[in-house]
Amino acid sequence: GRTLNKMLESATRVCGAMFGTITLFEGGIFHTVALYRVPEAYMVQMKPSWRPHPKSGLGTLARTLKTVQIADLRLEAPYLEGDTATAALADLAKARTIVIVPMLKDGNLVGALTWSRVSASA
Repeated sequence: GRTLNKMLESATRVCGAMFGTITLFEGGIFHTVALYRVPEAYMVQMKPSWRPHPKSGLGTLARTLKTVQIADLRLEAPYLEGDTATAALADLAKARTIVIVPMLKDGNLVGALTWSRVSASA
């Protein structure tokens, strides 16, 4: 609720990102639980729960349990392969640079914080 939203808001500002999300992870599926400044066009297309493309940022994070940084979302395999979630993030939200940090409990993935920067030319 409010605590997650405030944490996300503060972290997004500190990172200098345009918007951020917090997702929880369970059974291979991510569930969005907090949003901050997510573009409206993207929110309309966002699914509340989804299984990420295995080569996506969240897919990589789920496999490695390590922070993921993507310089340009449009150059990544999921975007080039037409993954709908990645395409929506890049095309509707105009996200380019993404940083995803895992939330771990006892060495297991419980969620992720994601921050996105937008292309100035988007």
